[in-house]
Formats: sequence, structure tokens, C-alpha cells
Amino acid sequence: LSLRPKTEKRAPFMQNSFTGTAVDLDAMPIQTCWPGDAAPLITWALVITRGLKQKRQNVGIYRMQKIGPNRLIMRWLAHRGGALDYQQWQQVHPQQPFPVTVAIGADPASLLAAVMPIPDNLGEFHFAGLLRQARTRLTPLGEAGLKVPTESEWVLEGHIHPNDTVGTLSPA
Repeated sequence: LSLRPKTEKRAPFMQNSFTGTAVDLDAMPIQTCWPGDAAPLITWALVITRGLKQKRQNVGIYRMQKIGPNRLIMRWLAHRGGALDYQQWQQVHPQQPFPVTVAIGADPASLLAAVMPIPDNLGEFHFAGLLRQARTRLTPLGEAGLKVPTESEWVLEGHIHPNDTVGTLSPA
């Protein structure tokens, strides 16, 4: 219990904030890592979602491909936490955009926790605190109130739109 996440109101990444069409992913250091990659890819970002039936947030690592100045596509497997959260959302809110937050440049313990097979009753950020032996500092954002590591270098807030066949993440 002493290592549960700590919520903070402000984070350094909040100093520079852009919304809507002002979001410019070209300003970020997104790389084309390998010859033959379709486009620049964001890798090792924390994708944060919340299902309707769970109190916990889900944190996973999913690659995202840049397809425009403020649009990404993301692939997640149907049986993974983020996809399950999205499916629950669509059952209750059909045809409504699903809120998603992406934290880039988070601490190593949070990244490792996001890829570990952690039981559903223990959140990834709590597990990250156990790994580092210090509480994970989180900052809540946006309408959905999803919490991201306070030390993140970049944070993207957006939505997955149900009628978009490629699963595009667009800015909030």
C-alpha cells in the first residue's frame, strides 16, 4: 500500500500544450527505424485506457504509425487490455469516440510494468512502484481523467473513432 501511485496536479510536460489542428507530430522526434518501414513509428509509448467495468486503468505498449500531422494509427490485439476496454466502451456508447492517452518518454519501471502479465486487480503503475521501490507519480488529464506518469516527456490525448476502419487516434 505504501507504494501505490501518487497523484499530482501539474507536470513539466504541461508547460507546452497544443490542441486540435495545432497539434503537430512533426515537431516530435518520431523515427523511421528500419528500412522498409511504412512510415515513422512511435514505439515504447504507454497507451492508457479505462474500461467501464474496471476501476483500474489499463496501460499497454502498442506501436503507432504517423499518418498525418495530428493523426496516428494504432494496432492492438483484440484480447489485450486496451482493446477490451474499447469493446466495453462501444457496447455502452455505440459510435462514440473512445478516449485514449499516450505517454511517451516515461520511466523504465512504468514501461516494464506495461508489458508484464499483471493481474487485473493490480494496476501497472502500482506494479511500477513495486519495481522501483518508490511511488509512481501520476498526473490526471482531460475529460476522461486518465492518469499519466508525471515525468513523461510527451503526452498525447485523443480518441479512437469507431467508424474509422484503420483505428486512427486523433487529438482531443
